[in-house]
Formats: sequence, C-alpha cells, structure tokens
Amino acid sequence: MEEEISEKKASDIGTLIIIGIIIIGILIYHYRKDSSVTEYKTETVGKITDFRHRKDFSYSLKYEYYVDGIKYEGSVGTGFFKCADGTKGCVGKEVTVFYSSKEPKYSQVDLGEYEEHKTTIYLKE
Repeated sequence: MEEEISEKKASDIGTLIIIGIIIIGILIYHYRKDSSVTEYKTETVGKITDFRHRKDFSYSLKYEYYVDGIKYEGSVGTGFFKCADGTKGCVGKEVTVFYSSKEPKYSQVDLGEYEEHKTTIYLKE
C-alpha cells in the first residue's frame, strides 16, 4: 500500500515538473518575441480583420499588416468593445502595429482609444 502511494507521488511530481517545463518554455518564447519587438521596434499601419468570442468568455482580435509586401497576421486577447460607429471590435479599422524589423512576424498592436480592452499582457514593451 505504501509503495502504491510512493509511486503515485512520484508520478504526480513528474507531471508537475513537465507542466512547469512547458510553462517556462512558453514564457521564454513570449519574452523573446516581445524583446525582439522592443529592441527592433518599427511602426506600420495594420487592419483589424476579425473579432471573435472565445470559449473562455473573452474575445480574440486578429489583425494583419504588411512589411516589404509580405502579409503578416497577429492576434490579441480583448474584452468586448465597439468602435464609436458601433462596429464590434473595430473590424475593418486601421490600427498601429509595432513589429520587429529583425523578425517581422513578431508584433504588438496598439488599439489606441480602445487599448484598455486588451487583455493580452506583453512581457516587454
């Protein structure tokens, strides 16, 4: 009986270690991405292309932008909001996008007057 409990504890500890490694990996990826945008920050105009409700009761806003004729896409978590003209999530509206000149696929979006609705946290701005 004690042996079964020890095996269960070892299994639980192994699972926690794996989860911890995954979380650390995700944080390192996002820190690297955000650091690249901060260090090589270049500004362009993008466009909001989609605004969807997610299963966790938040929203996902997608945007696109072009660098040297190449289309890139990004997304950010938000709460629900409408533009002054009533457009949900300001779909179709222009936004400021900051991207890494070294790695243009890495970006951060500035929602201007609707920035307070953004729920995504950048590790480095």
